[in-house]
Amino acid sequence: MKNRTSVVNRIKVFVDGEEAAELALLEDLGRVADYTFQVKKNIIYFKTITRTVVKGIAAHKAKEKLKKETKTEDNFILRNIINLGVDAIFDATENPDLRIWSSLPQFCYAGEIVLPPGVYDIRIQFIGQADLPLSEKSYPEVIVGHKLNLLETFYLD
Repeated sequence: MKNRTSVVNRIKVFVDGEEAAELALLEDLGRVADYTFQVKKNIIYFKTITRTVVKGIAAHKAKEKLKKETKTEDNFILRNIINLGVDAIFDATENPDLRIWSSLPQFCYAGEIVLPPGVYDIRIQFIGQADLPLSEKSYPEVIVGHKLNLLETFYLD
């Protein structure tokens, strides 16, 4: 597994044009993914090897059965086409599923800003190396009530 790096160093929140908070790093999800993999690595390897061996045996038996049923011993081309087909099916089912961790962000930030009920213009600023702004997202007319109010945002770098 490879941890991705992020170009975002800090995230600032502005409320009605005034800086209200800087978000704190809540979790390094890349580190969590790596730790989870390390804990389960031996089980994953065992299951993968077992699955591959079982599929290999099944592919071999399928080839033998097709060879007997189609009488391909004398037909070199037909035998090789059948073998290629069985091998293609076997290979197509052996791709790792990488979607889960590759779609998660590297870092998760959070912050709390206490505001009285009202309507606010909120701007999120993503800051990179040398304190240079990378991107901004604006959320005009955010209604804040008496209960918990959440605002989610992201920066895809």
